[in-house]
Amino acid sequence: MSFCVQRSTNVRYRSPAVCTPPGDDEIWEDPRQPTGRPGFRAPHATVSLGGEERSTLDLFGRRFVVLAGAEGDAWSAAASAAAAELGVELDAYRLGAGLEDRCGAVAELYGIGPRGAALVRPDGFVAWRASAAAADADRALRQALGAALARPQRAV
Repeated sequence: MSFCVQRSTNVRYRSPAVCTPPGDDEIWEDPRQPTGRPGFRAPHATVSLGGEERSTLDLFGRRFVVLAGAEGDAWSAAASAAAAELGVELDAYRLGAGLEDRCGAVAELYGIGPRGAALVRPDGFVAWRASAAAADADRALRQALGAALARPQRAV
């Protein structure tokens, strides 16, 4: 077994607070192949933060977290704006910008690619994800965080 990736049981959490893509009706996934899809627990991968080796799971538990790919700097900026607008604490990490992925597994495990991002709830469930950059990252992330908080969105 690789020390970079650890598998666990994964049954999907269903709720209006989870942005499940249309047509993705799976309620279970193979625990040996986690996908990082919304509604499932965030997968473990070994990362380095501040020079200290830890699990991606160590990033969760206190507040919402945005985990962005190496080229996902727009998602990091959008995370700060969404958190401020909605009045919640949120941590944003971008691969290669303080969060190092020595095994190169995080973007694939979370299904975000180099330009995407995932929003993970404090309980470790993935609430939303984008596999690529968005034309309006601010709006996309604000809507995802609003849904995760069960707050109606205002007309823009």
